[in-house]
Amino acid sequence: MATQQQFIDFLKEIEPSPTTKSICISAHSTLRGKLEKHETYRDIYVNTYLSGSYARNTALRPRVANGTLRRPDVDIIVVTNHTLQDLPSDVIAALRKAVKSLGYTEVEANRRSKCVSLGSVEMDVVPVIANPWEEGGWLIADKSEEQWLVTKAFTFDQAYVHATTQHFIEQPAKEIAVPKAAVSIFGKGRVIGDFIFKA
Repeated sequence: MATQQQFIDFLKEIEPSPTTKSICISAHSTLRGKLEKHETYRDIYVNTYLSGSYARNTALRPRVANGTLRRPDVDIIVVTNHTLQDLPSDVIAALRKAVKSLGYTEVEANRRSKCVSLGSVEMDVVPVIANPWEEGGWLIADKSEEQWLVTKAFTFDQAYVHATTQHFIEQPAKEIAVPKAAVSIFGKGRVIGDFIFKA
């Protein structure tokens, strides 16, 4: 069985450093702010939110995998005022054009988002619209199928972030017993990966 110090050392090895966190904050804040004030996209823009492992504070530090550096990844949800009458491909194209005009390097374009980089940070930028059939629900554009798909990921992340900041977990995860000192260091209910600390 691992000792308390080994466990703490393990967490230090996988968690992003304060420098990495600071770089990520600067990168996503800059992009989000620029989209909000963009010359043309501001007429489409409603709000932005963080999603995924970065939003849930479960992101891992940069690492080399198969000889390639895996950069920090930040998922940004862009809430737009587009509607079901707008083609998903047009919605993604509008976002792509705005991001490109801001000088970001496109790393990858997939069917539902754009992955761009700023320095050492990669950001998946995902446009969504309000779901007219579900209050508080969201639809995500799928340009390959030219359809709008219901997504729960954004709602889940919002609930998760709210829940963990209130020290109350609302999603399924595996609980692991750790030394009481580790719980006091990391906080009861702190999540690392798919695990929740408990005393």
